[in-house]
Amino acid sequence: MPCNKQLLWVDDEWPRQGGRRRLLEELVGKDNLTLVQTAEAAERALQGEQQFDCVLIDIMLPRNDEDLHLELVHLDAGIAILKLIRDGAYSAVSKDVPVVALTARGNNEAIKQIEQLLTGNHDHLLPKPARSDDVRRAVKKALEER
Repeated sequence: MPCNKQLLWVDDEWPRQGGRRRLLEELVGKDNLTLVQTAEAAERALQGEQQFDCVLIDIMLPRNDEDLHLELVHLDAGIAILKLIRDGAYSAVSKDVPVVALTARGNNEAIKQIEQLLTGNHDHLLPKPARSDDVRRAVKKALEER
């Protein structure tokens, strides 16, 4: 039974992750899962009217559609979104919204920055490649603690 909470999933690779998408839809309900692929699209969603109970974000993101088509990803794009969330800059989430962050690589300084932004008990940092079950568990825990 879906928990009927709103989840924003920010990941340029979500179209190739059908199994993970189905698990998340089962968790929150198909109509409660918002999917975006770029930092620019995430910012539009986070400034919109829809309120989100949790954000699942891949830290390495294309900044915009042009980067997406060129398959360019930027470590700073996801970190910038996390900083703005924690600063309370977006109307669609509270600054303490649970965040599940995925990262494939990065230098130690970048990992430190991410960890500093994920300070809540309901925040999670998962290494990529992450198993879909691990992602589902982290999101479920984040939503339950909300």
